[in-house]
Amino acid sequence: MQSVTIPEGVTSIGEDAFRGCSALTEVNFGADSQLTSIGRRAFEYCSNLTSITIPASVTLIGAYAFDGCTSLDNAYFEDTTTWYLDISSRPQIPGLANPSTAAYYLTDYYDQIYLHNDWEKR
Repeated sequence: MQSVTIPEGVTSIGEDAFRGCSALTEVNFGADSQLTSIGRRAFEYCSNLTSITIPASVTLIGAYAFDGCTSLDNAYFEDTTTWYLDISSRPQIPGLANPSTAAYYLTDYYDQIYLHNDWEKR
């Protein structure tokens, strides 16, 4: 599967949903997406995925959701203002308005605090 479209009525992408789909290059969302969560490891090891747009309706991104997405150069967040890590200190995630910075935070193993924790929007 090279492309997938998540219909607008879908509210959650489950854990491991597309894990290991290395042929996946494109993920699209319905125009009025109602998606609220992307589960842990949902797109892990989708190594040919180059770009993704996170709908404004999403309020949770699970840990490791994009781990191993080595071709992900740009992650576009429709709402960039209020994302936090789900850890005790609840730090805000900076720089999500920049698609390459956002992709780095979602995928980079060396910046483990971002990759290894759930993200929540408030």
